[in-house]
Amino acid sequence: MSESYPAILNSVVDSFEIKPDLVMLSKIDESIQKSSIQRSLKLEQQQSILNQLQKEYDSLLKEANSLSDPSSSEDILAQLEIKTVPSVSPNDNLFDLFDKKSIELDNSKVVLAKRINELDSQINLKKINISKLHEQLEKVTQQTENVLNENLLQNPDSKIMKINLYKSLGILIENGTNGVDEDKILLYNKENDLTSILNVNDKYSDYFITNHIWDRL
Repeated sequence: MSESYPAILNSVVDSFEIKPDLVMLSKIDESIQKSSIQRSLKLEQQQSILNQLQKEYDSLLKEANSLSDPSSSEDILAQLEIKTVPSVSPNDNLFDLFDKKSIELDNSKVVLAKRINELDSQINLKKINISKLHEQLEKVTQQTENVLNENLLQNPDSKIMKINLYKSLGILIENGTNGVDEDKILLYNKENDLTSILNVNDKYSDYFITNHIWDRL
């Protein structure tokens, strides 16, 4: 070969056009961040609304149970807004008073039951919406990972860029002595703590040497 192996490697590395990939990955990352933030905020809002509805639901349910199951006659009087039972006189109609309060209680229970059913429906709907948001967030995350993986598999420049970004490269070239010994390329993989050696001669093309290096790193 007319060129030295360091020069060949430098030429190969310089020929990589990774700027478009960096721009693309930057845009993808920015889009992911925005989508994740928006969905997280929406999830928090939905969860806050759900918590408020749940509190209102529990309060109304407690009130309905209190109206339906009073524990003593004092509870009945308190619910009827009667502090003490008045003395019976010819002009008093205590039964009419109790009938009126009974009707009011029945009406209150109907209103409460309706509101509780409405709240129950809203709570279930919010839970469904939150579940859908979680699924959408997971789907977006998975789609993003698929896009990145597909791009790395289909675009060699991206693969090399990823190697340069995420792995420390160790390359050492030893030239043969006196034109007798073959040149050697020593490759050290820090992640696996493994060293490999490629004895280079004229039968190896630049393409083969380059691929061998990337495969070992």
